[in-house]
Amino acid sequence: MKTTLRERMKRARLAMSKVEVRRRSALVVERFLALEAYGASPSVMAYLPVRNEVDATVVMTHVLNDGKVLVLPRMDYEANRIVPHRVTEPAEQLVLGRMGLVEPDAARTDLVAPEAINLVAVPGLVFDRQGNRIGWGRGYYDAFLAALGRRARRIGLAYDFQVVDSIEHDGHDIPMDVVVTEHATVEFR
Repeated sequence: MKTTLRERMKRARLAMSKVEVRRRSALVVERFLALEAYGASPSVMAYLPVRNEVDATVVMTHVLNDGKVLVLPRMDYEANRIVPHRVTEPAEQLVLGRMGLVEPDAARTDLVAPEAINLVAVPGLVFDRQGNRIGWGRGYYDAFLAALGRRARRIGLAYDFQVVDSIEHDGHDIPMDVVVTEHATVEFR
């Protein structure tokens, strides 16, 4: 069922037009930026969207303008893990990496300890009403989220259609504290 649901959501998301992605993403981001957890977080990890994910690039500008520490993920393909980097000048510090992903340039950005991150905006394919998440199936985000400090907030960003009643989850799956969509903000803890 997990595989079937993952494939269904991939198709639904890829079927969205660029205009629809921008419109829906703007609503999600507006809700995200209004969260008390965002306002209280000195450091925020965002992500650069792929395959019609909620476009959180506007979050980067707000984080920097609000005087917060902006953290973005970089893939370490040899270790199969996400490595967080501090970005202060996105136009100068982002590069096209392997697999066609835009990510921080390791030579021009500093590493950030996962336990120093206060809030993480988390992409996903499916979320459920208990905060569980299905990603692309490689477990990179779950492993990264498990390494965060206890007080770090995990905020899933999704379109309304990506939230279902319940999904299968494993012991290594890390639940969200909040899931934000165009029309809902659901807190779990």
